[in-house]
Amino acid sequence: MVGEEMGVRLSLLMHAAAGIALGAASLFLGGALFALFAAIVLASVLKRMTERLTGKKDFASWAGGGLILFLFCWIDAWIFFVNAAA
Repeated sequence: MVGEEMGVRLSLLMHAAAGIALGAASLFLGGALFALFAAIVLASVLKRMTERLTGKKDFASWAGGGLILFLFCWIDAWIFFVNAAA
């Protein structure tokens, strides 16, 4: 187990990287509803990974420390790649 501060930093990095990767993949997933479903599934996987990494199991610490960043990066990357492909 890593230190708490390092765990939080790794969690933020994981959420940002996963959001950008899913934003790029959402272009090829075949529709907005399927991309939304993939985002929900990936967010739940990231929640489990964050719980193991940081040891915090409450929703508030995960929502503030990863979920918002994940959703922002996902939507931002998806919009960027949709506009780049057009």
